[in-house]
Amino acid sequence: DADTALLPHPPAVALPESVSLAPCTALSALALRFPVHYSARLPWVPALLATLAPAARVASLACDVRLLGSLRDALDWAALAAALAADAFGALQALRFAVHLWPGVHSDIGEVDALVREGLAPFDKRGVVQVAKA
Repeated sequence: DADTALLPHPPAVALPESVSLAPCTALSALALRFPVHYSARLPWVPALLATLAPAARVASLACDVRLLGSLRDALDWAALAAALAADAFGALQALRFAVHLWPGVHSDIGEVDALVREGLAPFDKRGVVQVAKA
């Protein structure tokens, strides 16, 4: 139609091939929000955290998780612990997991709490891990 023929085409959307936190050298707090679907794998979580420059001094990391599947299978706990052991997280004082348990999830907050603490045992021993139902 004549009215829509004059409208410009929207610009193309281009996503970056990679995302890095390396430029964020003054980062002291970081919050991540992500869903865990039924068969989800989230390799981007430890990969993203591993991009932080050693100069960053992250004191607080908060993960807001919408749990619909298995958190045990979704995260590579060894890679996550390794990323958090880097110099960028040397000042880490709080590692918070707020978990939204969706109906039908076959876990309770106690099981999720135990899983997170097991997967991040070195940080739990330091007393920085906190898990709560959101």
